[in-house]
Amino acid sequence: MVNQVADTRFFNQFFAAQARVTLLEPFVFEEAPARHVGAIGVSTVKGDVHLTVHLPEAYPQGEALFYPQELAGYPHQNVTTIPGHGGSLCLTTPFVDQLASRLKLEIEKLQGWLEKYYVREKADEQYEYVPIRAAKGAHLLFDEEPADYTPERFAEQHSGTFTYGLLRSEKISAELAVSAPVFLCSGLGKMPARWAPTVQAARFTGVWTLLSKEPVLQRKTRMECWQDLLPLLPADFYDLVRQLGLDQHFRRQSPSALGNHFLLAVGYPIPGGSGQEITWDILLLPLSILRRDASSITVQDRFDAFGKKRLLWGVSSNAAYSRFFGRGQLPEAISGRRVLILGTGAIGSCLAETLVRGGLRMLGLADFDLVAPGNICRSRYQFQDVDSSKVIALKRHLLSLSPYASVQAHGSLSATMPGAKKWQETVDWLSKYDLIFDCSANNQVLATVWHAIPADRIIHLSITEGAEQLIAIVGDGACPLQERREQLLAHLNRPLYPEFREGAGCWHPTFRASGANIESMVGLAILELAEMARQKKKFRTFSLHHTPGRGIQVIADQQYTQVELGLKLIITSECLEQIERLALLHHPKEFGGVLIGNYSEAGDCAIVSRIITPTKYKSSPTSFTPDPACINQQLRQLPEQLQYLGDWHSHPDGPGQPSATDKATIAKLAAHPDVRTRSPLLLIAQMRQHQVMPHFFVQHQGKLHNYTSTTT
Repeated sequence: MVNQVADTRFFNQFFAAQARVTLLEPFVFEEAPARHVGAIGVSTVKGDVHLTVHLPEAYPQGEALFYPQELAGYPHQNVTTIPGHGGSLCLTTPFVDQLASRLKLEIEKLQGWLEKYYVREKADEQYEYVPIRAAKGAHLLFDEEPADYTPERFAEQHSGTFTYGLLRSEKISAELAVSAPVFLCSGLGKMPARWAPTVQAARFTGVWTLLSKEPVLQRKTRMECWQDLLPLLPADFYDLVRQLGLDQHFRRQSPSALGNHFLLAVGYPIPGGSGQEITWDILLLPLSILRRDASSITVQDRFDAFGKKRLLWGVSSNAAYSRFFGRGQLPEAISGRRVLILGTGAIGSCLAETLVRGGLRMLGLADFDLVAPGNICRSRYQFQDVDSSKVIALKRHLLSLSPYASVQAHGSLSATMPGAKKWQETVDWLSKYDLIFDCSANNQVLATVWHAIPADRIIHLSITEGAEQLIAIVGDGACPLQERREQLLAHLNRPLYPEFREGAGCWHPTFRASGANIESMVGLAILELAEMARQKKKFRTFSLHHTPGRGIQVIADQQYTQVELGLKLIITSECLEQIERLALLHHPKEFGGVLIGNYSEAGDCAIVSRIITPTKYKSSPTSFTPDPACINQQLRQLPEQLQYLGDWHSHPDGPGQPSATDKATIAKLAAHPDVRTRSPLLLIAQMRQHQVMPHFFVQHQGKLHNYTSTTT
């Protein structure tokens, strides 16, 4: 509960009791600004520093402001707003919801700031931009990377012109504060911006010049008058202004949002992470400065006459790619590719936005459909997009997010096959992209892409009912993508196609899932792919499993190859983790079970997606014998898509190779008339120092062959 009288009394008592602090003017409460105001002195080895203190009425909610009377332009100090004072100090005191505790932290922070920046005059490693007081008129976005600053860049020219276009006009309404018009520019310091072509609508021309140093009077006190800035201007600046004064077009082309002014961008070098880089500030100059002058000396005299006139500073921001995406850029192995998304519904549109926000530069969208009202709740569309082309509406949305994104809108991919009329046209189109995400949930589309381009450039994404699972199938050559999709869905006991329909009618069914479900699953899928890219690993198939109350589990494919026979083996990380857990649980005795899954249609790839363990068995440190009846009963209960593939068991503190008994057992299984698998698998889970290492083998034509891991 706020009690102004009690709070004022407390502030006076608190500051009077602090070591090295003197209460110079007792705190009083000011009604209009709703704040407590007082003055204190803080002793330092350089002498006392006098500060006016403002504390908001609801403190410790809000921020305490300390305005030193003697200090200005120091690091982490704002611009001056109170006559006779320097700017308030940036103390960034952590919030504590207790009056005395937070004030104590404020004093500690204040004394630390004075010791570091005033007494010891330390400089931070990170450069601090020069603050601007009452900047208005315009906001300029520029593109300047640290590597752009080279000695050759300004060797012959220190002034020139740049182009810019209006990104957003000023906003004035009852709901929104007045803000300056925002411009996007290119060509500062002769450096073309790297914006996407769609945003480079340059209609106007401004002037740039390179200053001899930072435009400050002392420390971080920005120059406010022309007489201070003029000595920093290079000689060719006046030559350029004279030339522009003779250019009637330049004098007439300035945007109406600037009034009777044009933009002057002033650049200067600042410390960067790896050497120096250039930053740019902007000034608004009156068009009246441009005249038909006979010489540059006349131009310079006119600027000199400005004298104590105030500089009209605007705001500038470096929106270079490294800064724009610095807080969340995806690895270059993703963001640097030419990506095509097939299907822009809930999954595809969410994926597209995630990629663009992660720094993707080149994106293609393909879908034949129109936006329906039911799409809005979980897709990246707006209500006003209803009955618009999905790809056109999504393209418009994505281009509003990033100035670096180029987006191409295509119709749907026609299902076709080699030799068909449109086959080569389809191949040529798909070949323009480095990475293709299939979000169509259409096996015909998936089969077309599989046959048209190299498999390692394809990733299929789909979600099951309720978004309980997401499957991400990566083309790896082991088996066709549509086959792997069907295998995963069979393992999950999920239908191949959605069954939910909105209301009456015979339109395509869909799946039920909220926007939050889809966003979380797609976001995590991208994070998994990004982590593979960061580790320089090939993308691999995985699935995400959401269990309410337990979070999301990631299950990834592990791959093995038998080179001599040309056979491949895929086993999920979930199966391997189960085997490891059971082997450790039963150590020092052996334990085992059965490998379950299916084969690719070509028969050269075994996919292990499940394991079976017996409830009855005999085991010792060197043997394991399951009860056949127990195993057979579980095998009979399997879905028809799954079958027996082989056996597994552990070798506690033993070799990774099969024993003579193991070889005889697997050979007997291969020859047994009731075993459908002619080439059964054998997994030996070797255990050493509580670590489990899987070793795979296959019994083929009377001989046991070993697999080698190909997962990187």
